[in-house]
Amino acid sequence: MHIVRIGSLILAMTLLLVFADGCKSLALTGSRKYKVDLTNACLNIQNEIEQDGAVKQTTVDKLTAVLTKYQPEFGKKGSWTQSSKIRDTVQKVISENPANAFQLYRGCLGDIANVNELLKTEVE
Repeated sequence: MHIVRIGSLILAMTLLLVFADGCKSLALTGSRKYKVDLTNACLNIQNEIEQDGAVKQTTVDKLTAVLTKYQPEFGKKGSWTQSSKIRDTVQKVISENPANAFQLYRGCLGDIANVNELLKTEVE
């Protein structure tokens, strides 16, 4: 009897893990994954601007990786184009350190808000 109970428990736990993992991967594929990844990358930039007044190169690199990964599928979407503009602006501030860096960063915050609005309608 003990062996049957233990076997049933192991089977139930295995099925639960498989089911939970399957649901997780189904929820984050395609356009949903794009939306989550792009939102996270943009929010990281927003947080650094608001908290530090500057953006680290590694944060820009993360946004670049997201844009590169999803360009074939979403490269013509407004959210992708707007995010690309954000990346280019932040990269310019990092590499050139212009006198108007503060205004450029403030503009990026508005662009991030636009990306979030575009993602609501472009991606389900």
